[in-house]
Amino acid sequence: MFSKKKRSSTEQHDDHQKIEQQSKKKKVKNISLRPKGFIARKAGVIAFWTLFSFILLVVFVNVFGSSDEVNADQKIEIKTNKAMSQEAVQFAKDFSQDYFTWVNSTEGIKQRQEALAKYLGSNLNEHAGLGIDNLSWNSQFVDAVVKGTEDKGNNISTITLKVNFKLYQFEEDGVTVKDEKAGVKYFVVPVAYDGHSFGIYELPKFTYIQEGTTLNKVTYPKLKRAEEKDTTEVRGFLTTFFRSYAEDPQDQLNYLLAEDDVIQGLNNTMAFDKVKSAEIFKANEDKEFVVYTEVTFIDPDSGIPFNTNYQLTVIQKSGKYVVSGMDEHKGQAVK
Repeated sequence: MFSKKKRSSTEQHDDHQKIEQQSKKKKVKNISLRPKGFIARKAGVIAFWTLFSFILLVVFVNVFGSSDEVNADQKIEIKTNKAMSQEAVQFAKDFSQDYFTWVNSTEGIKQRQEALAKYLGSNLNEHAGLGIDNLSWNSQFVDAVVKGTEDKGNNISTITLKVNFKLYQFEEDGVTVKDEKAGVKYFVVPVAYDGHSFGIYELPKFTYIQEGTTLNKVTYPKLKRAEEKDTTEVRGFLTTFFRSYAEDPQDQLNYLLAEDDVIQGLNNTMAFDKVKSAEIFKANEDKEFVVYTEVTFIDPDSGIPFNTNYQLTVIQKSGKYVVSGMDEHKGQAVK
């Protein structure tokens, strides 16, 4: 048997120190190495995201809250201006009729004044601006045509009319007309609506409108012209279609339509004469054509011819041509 050599106290002391050093190293390894200011920076990040979340919440509430307010404002802005309505236009026409109607006498002027009272605001001249002193003509309203309307906001508008009237004078007997002449005025009627009724809120005025148009023409969408064979066949079909469109009852016209009653015919109120011209284009789909044509009809009562334009959509269905639409093609542009 071997006997263990007894260790000196110095060696035992050295071993004890080594064990303590190893233990300290392990403890050091278990401690996280954190740079200076780590905790402060982490607190800053948390504070930043907390603040950012709060700001985002505020923005979210404000955006959607203000959106509701904007929508509410928009609803107010797009409310119908009652002073631009059809009733307001008729009110202006009625006013112009009573405005341009008078008899040059004490009783006649009084009747006009009473007629105008139902139109005029309380602050306006009872004769609506007509100078009744030294009148030498009588007036008779003929008609009024609307030439324009202008939205003045908040149930206020001006309505411009072209008024035709007749001025006339009597002989001394007060019955026989000795002189008369036609009158035409462009008449601006200021109309307001107070929630209960229409009224004239200020004296009407006169303007002038240059009649006539500055329009050059309307151009059509760029389309590819149909091939010659298709053009010839569609042209032949147009004559058949428009004769039926003018002169046949609806049940017969339906044979030439893609769907029954998709187009209503003229029910023999006009007679077909001829297709004066036709431009035939290829649509996007196969065997579908867009046609622009000028057609001559004759009024059966007077024999007067009328030329008119039509746009047709023609398709080939079950081996024959039929019309699927009239004047429904869009995309024209003013030039």
